[in-house]
Amino acid sequence: MPARELLAGVLASSSGLIEIALCVGLAALVALLVFKRKRSRRLDATLVVPQRLRHALDLLAEALVLLDEDGRIVLANKRFAELTGQDESSLLGRSPSELPWVIAGSGERADADALPWGIALREGREVRGVTLELSRTPQDTRNLVASGSPIRDERGEVQGVLATFDDVTDVEEKNRKLADMVELLQESRDAIHRKNQELLATNQSIEATVARRTEELQKAKEAAEEASVAKSAFLANISHELRTPMHAILSFSEFGLKKLGVVREEKIRHYFSTIKESGANLLELLNELLDMSKLDAGKMTYDMRLGDLLDAVEAVVLELRGLAQKKEQRVDVLPTTVDTTGVFDDFRMKQVVRNLLSNAIKFTGKGKRIELRFGEGQIDVGGRLADSLEVAVIDEGPGIPEEELQSIFDPFSQSRRTDTGAGGTGLGLPISREILKAHAGSLTVANRPDGGAIFTFAIPRVRVEEFVRD
Repeated sequence: MPARELLAGVLASSSGLIEIALCVGLAALVALLVFKRKRSRRLDATLVVPQRLRHALDLLAEALVLLDEDGRIVLANKRFAELTGQDESSLLGRSPSELPWVIAGSGERADADALPWGIALREGREVRGVTLELSRTPQDTRNLVASGSPIRDERGEVQGVLATFDDVTDVEEKNRKLADMVELLQESRDAIHRKNQELLATNQSIEATVARRTEELQKAKEAAEEASVAKSAFLANISHELRTPMHAILSFSEFGLKKLGVVREEKIRHYFSTIKESGANLLELLNELLDMSKLDAGKMTYDMRLGDLLDAVEAVVLELRGLAQKKEQRVDVLPTTVDTTGVFDDFRMKQVVRNLLSNAIKFTGKGKRIELRFGEGQIDVGGRLADSLEVAVIDEGPGIPEEELQSIFDPFSQSRRTDTGAGGTGLGLPISREILKAHAGSLTVANRPDGGAIFTFAIPRVRVEEFVRD
């Protein structure tokens, strides 16, 4: 076959193939356009959402967008445009994932696959209540609660997503302010509670102080009243004690003057003896008052020397033996093996023994016995124990009421037993206790089980440079 004919045959057959290819391509283009039109009609906002409904969507406070199966925006209401700071027209065809979403509270950029609409489109399930942050400007960040719901066709295939957004920025700000207010109120309540506790404690302290002061004032008032009563009784008693020897002195002086040269010398001698005895009693009373005054003023002086206390005791017993004999009493100094030496003021220690023994004689009945007994022990001197020498004066008198065992040592105070008519100023015991304190010693009293009282005084055996005083 000639070459021209062969070429013509090939061309003829090629023309047929081209025509066929053109026909097939045109058919495919038509099919593609129809498919795209169907798909675009499926999520076309103008077909899916009527204009009236679009207007209603723009009035919603909630932001929403409609996404196609590619995650592109096909519809965005006015509220979403406001929240994102975008124009509605500029949002169409874009993915909302392009916006700068941040996971709330973390400051990290949110992964596009983890956003609610992405999950709803990819997995076909609804995702609700995811809190995200969206910064429109560096100074304006909104907190949005996002949800994504898949849209399915009649076959159940996911054709798009409806995403909604609730702006909770103001709510969270209000919640923060409310939390701050609650915290402030809690702090205020705690502060008020503390203040109330402090006030309660202060009130209780004040009440306790007032009660204590009231009690102290009441005790002071009672003590003052008792002191006033005791002082009045003392003044009445001392007046009587002073008048008695003064009357005796004046009376017997007058008798002596009137009877001078008339009565015998023995009678005159008796008058003078009575005057002397009354004068001695009066001097003793005045000395007691003077000693009490010196003690109160702190002006009593002492001559501390080493001596034998037994000698001082026996001297006083001998001095008062005549007084005891008038009442037919026995006064015995019991034998002792105790060393009776110590450091003391001989004159003042005799005064203590004299006070104790004269009291025992006064309050012991006729024909009774009085004993003086030596002992030894230890006594607290300036916080250290020191060996002591003790003397006990034991009588067979009426004893002392238990409630008066301490008060009898108070100045101007006397026991009720003075009602027996024994007399006295009531200063002997207070003076004796003060003298013993100056010796760093002590004076105590106790009742005997079978009646009578025991007065015991103790002094250190050694010289004490600094005496203990209350």
